[in-house]
Amino acid sequence: MIVTTSRKPSQRTRSFCKRFARYIGAEYITRGKLSMKEILDMNSRIIYVTEFKGNPGRITIFDKGKEVLKINIKGVSLEYDKRKGYNRNRR
Repeated sequence: MIVTTSRKPSQRTRSFCKRFARYIGAEYITRGKLSMKEILDMNSRIIYVTEFKGNPGRITIFDKGKEVLKINIKGVSLEYDKRKGYNRNRR
């Protein structure tokens, strides 16, 4: 199983994906200029994380090239944020 992101993800999204992949025992791949077809050629099961306003926003799971599940994400808190005193409700 591979976890990947949109082409130019934010640092928060990359950090989330790396930790998420490690947690579920998957491989994280930096997408860069790879197309989704090229990634699907590497592995038939893909977890694709997109972002909303610089934060992880949706997890889409593909199996054998077909979309199986979409999960919207709200309120991701990373360990890095806690150390830095990040407050997502700050205005």
